[in-house]
Amino acid sequence: MTQYESGTRSPKVDMTNYIAGVLEIFPQALSIPDIDSEQGLLHTLFTLEDLYGIKIEQAENRISLTLDSSKHTTNKSVLGMLSAWQNKLRNTG
Repeated sequence: MTQYESGTRSPKVDMTNYIAGVLEIFPQALSIPDIDSEQGLLHTLFTLEDLYGIKIEQAENRISLTLDSSKHTTNKSVLGMLSAWQNKLRNTG
């Protein structure tokens, strides 16, 4: 298991499917997501939700991802980085 976690070895497909079945999750959730696919992107967003509390909100014709800095202490620094990114876009756009 340690070798799986460290990336030294990868479980075979049947083992991945077995572990996913026991955990009642999709097998793709156990691998490094391929964000070039829609399913991989969704699994990445699920992980961000778990790690940082990012939530999805819908208003009118828009869906947004939100980050609540009061939920996780690391969110304050992430929120600062996102704010800097937004300011850079605003200044260059």
